[in-house]
Amino acid sequence: MASSVRWVTAASLSLSLSLSLCASACSLHGLSDEFDGTETPGAEDPSLVREAEAGQRGGAFEVAQDSEARGGAYVRTPPGATCSSDDPNNKVRFEFEVDVAGDYQIRTEAIAPDELSDSFLVRVDGAPAEGYLYMLPTKTGIFFSDLVHHETGQEMKQLVVIPLERGAHVVEFFCREPGAGLDWIALERH
Repeated sequence: MASSVRWVTAASLSLSLSLSLCASACSLHGLSDEFDGTETPGAEDPSLVREAEAGQRGGAFEVAQDSEARGGAYVRTPPGATCSSDDPNNKVRFEFEVDVAGDYQIRTEAIAPDELSDSFLVRVDGAPAEGYLYMLPTKTGIFFSDLVHHETGQEMKQLVVIPLERGAHVVEFFCREPGAGLDWIALERH
């Protein structure tokens, strides 16, 4: 019979405790390299980093100003906007030129004001057709660095890892819930 063992180190316990204490009242900037939004963690190729406001916006997506966002701005759909997966134009689109073929993951810096404004649908090169359901992990109105996961039900999350060939690729974030915001995205080798 197989068993699952989860090792907890003092560092991960300390980080977990810090996140629990900090989640409702403070910024996570500077907590660690992994969570520091001032740099793009793990980005080995700066050409694979995009500021969200530089993406091609359509539908309800707009640029919002915020001094906590890198560069002072991010994109979002305003609270009260209509988000519909039936509207193929209700998205922000990013183009990338990949020089090294391999498996990639998508890192974001995003913001969710609350539990009703905390998700996007994400597609890479038009797939999957219904999009990966990306639920933002922090719902307290602070910018937070995260890897895109696909919610598969019952609070199960699966890391999105995409095999990419050399050449042009497109990553799209579709409006799912108004108010969710995106500061930047990066493709990283997995």
